[in-house]
Amino acid sequence: MATFTQESIVTERLILRKIRPSDSEAVFGFMSLPSVMRYTSREPLTQVHQAITYLSERTEGSNIYNFAVCLKDPTNTVIGLLGSPSYPEIGYLFSPTHAGKGYATEALLAFTPALECA
Repeated sequence: MATFTQESIVTERLILRKIRPSDSEAVFGFMSLPSVMRYTSREPLTQVHQAITYLSERTEGSNIYNFAVCLKDPTNTVIGLLGSPSYPEIGYLFSPTHAGKGYATEALLAFTPALECA
């Protein structure tokens, strides 16, 4: 069962929280990979400042529902991004390091009902 606040969504293994500028290094780590960006309209990032710009663009305006997906552990490692530019559209990107563990499914199952209530 997930809990939703304006700041975060918490599941059994994950914390979905607002994107922060400090997430840029982790986000660059997976958004620079062609395999992650393959099915998006963007080219892989080549410099960290591009991740900073990308994150900044996803925190501006009203009704912004974009989150960093973090492991619920002592490090709160950012493993992906999840958001909705306009309901019912949802997009996500995850680090392949954490693929195959059900994290995307867990995040989507928590995010979708919270988005419907927002």
